[in-house]
Amino acid sequence: MKKRVVVRIERCIACNTCEVVCAREHGGISLIKVLKNRRLAFPIMCKHCDVAPCVMVCYTGALYAEDNTVVFDNNACTRCGLCIIACPFGALFLSLNSTPKKCDSCMELQKIGQKPACVSACPSGALVIDDIDTFSNIKRIKYFKAFKKRAI
Repeated sequence: MKKRVVVRIERCIACNTCEVVCAREHGGISLIKVLKNRRLAFPIMCKHCDVAPCVMVCYTGALYAEDNTVVFDNNACTRCGLCIIACPFGALFLSLNSTPKKCDSCMELQKIGQKPACVSACPSGALVIDDIDTFSNIKRIKYFKAFKKRAI
């Protein structure tokens, strides 16, 4: 099972609590960003892809996969920016000192049996830890049933 932080977009209330607690956990820099428009809010964070484009383009090995998580080694990074371009989710960004930053799924918290800070603090339950395959299947079934009702 690949347990990851997943977004239940229909529950996001654009409160930015996830950004605040992430910044608190990571020395003042939030590694999650909530994008908003008039009808929708969506937290953007690293998806820790199984086949991660950012890892594939990182020629120094600063980004690598470890225990279903894409890890960033700041010391090996040349700040070329290829990872930022390669990420299909826009989850990587440059910090003020031009160092790429990305969600680390609060690995330090998870090592001691706690949930990532954003998941623990989300007041609406929009961010949860779930098996990605199960989560996807439930979503597909739900939307297929809704589509089927409209088609009748």
